[in-house]
Amino acid sequence: MKFMILEKNIEAELLSLSASDRAYLAEKLLSSLDNNDQETFDEVWATECEDRIKAYDDGLIKSSNASDVFSRIEARFFK
Repeated sequence: MKFMILEKNIEAELLSLSASDRAYLAEKLLSSLDNNDQETFDEVWATECEDRIKAYDDGLIKSSNASDVFSRIEARFFK
């Protein structure tokens, strides 16, 4: 419970900073994250892409043209 109060106090202080100060702090925090996470993400995504291409080449999945994809997205999320 004590941590939650501290967290709320810190959050309130940070939100009271100017937009440029918050942007600077956000950049610092994001850059402090381990870059290995990005490398791992890139590797996983590359494997996923390769698997999807192979599945397409093997006839296991079919493609859709962009206009159909965008129409389905619009119907699902924007109407």
